[in-house]
Amino acid sequence: MEDRISTRFWFEHSSGIRLYPYKLRDNRTGHLAFRVAEPRAGANRVVNQLQLDDVEDVYRHVMQMGWSVRIRPIDQKSEIVRT
Repeated sequence: MEDRISTRFWFEHSSGIRLYPYKLRDNRTGHLAFRVAEPRAGANRVVNQLQLDDVEDVYRHVMQMGWSVRIRPIDQKSEIVRT
């Protein structure tokens, strides 16, 4: 799973754990990509998510446009968190 996680940027939880963007596989197409969503767009629904291959595009959507991205810690595979 580590190859699906990008360390280009991270969010730090109040506990000090770093949370990183990660790629998910689309069950319909098999495509592996980062998933971002516009604010208040129903981000948990695939129909409202944009799939991006390039982490630089993810960075621009999250940091400049305020979109959300799926994030997780590198060393705690069972815990998945959203920004």
